[in-house]
Amino acid sequence: MEASFIYCIHCTLPLPTCVCQYAPKVSLATPCTLLYHPKEYTKRSNTGRLLKISTNIETTSWHRLKSSELEKQFKHYALFYPGEDTSTANNTHATTEQDHNEIQGYLILDATWQESQKMMRQSPWLAKLPRVSIKAPQSDYRLRRNQNQQGLSTLESVAYWLIEQNQRNCGLELIQFLNCFQDAYLKARQAGQLK
Repeated sequence: MEASFIYCIHCTLPLPTCVCQYAPKVSLATPCTLLYHPKEYTKRSNTGRLLKISTNIETTSWHRLKSSELEKQFKHYALFYPGEDTSTANNTHATTEQDHNEIQGYLILDATWQESQKMMRQSPWLAKLPRVSIKAPQSDYRLRRNQNQQGLSTLESVAYWLIEQNQRNCGLELIQFLNCFQDAYLKARQAGQLK
């Protein structure tokens, strides 16, 4: 007989290993929105969900058929995405005529590297947004394989951006929460509590 477990609706871990109590309370000074690929939010290893628990970030789902609606909603946002030249820390560059003083918020794609490339291809308006590239150490995200070695998890992207914005403690608190989640996730998986 297969054991059944009750899972937290926020962090999605089995209740005995729930990490929500360890979530920091980080207030993002500038509006930030996670634009998540529909497949991503169903994954237990999703780090965007952890940002939702620990910050005041907004979330909305991406769909190629919602492009015109999303383009209007985020036309004054900058996109967290590697640019052609990512060698400079916090390399913000405009791919349009938009003045950086007009940036009203930040859009973060919550997707695997492959999914994010698909989102960029199928929603050309995303490629037109000014970009923010984060220079950071190699990712410490251990829960998925076959991902771009240069890529960061969604939570790491925001954490390292905060560090670059002189909010070091907030960024480090998020990294600590990610590590707490990863340890609990791996423990639950080893115990057969996660598929």
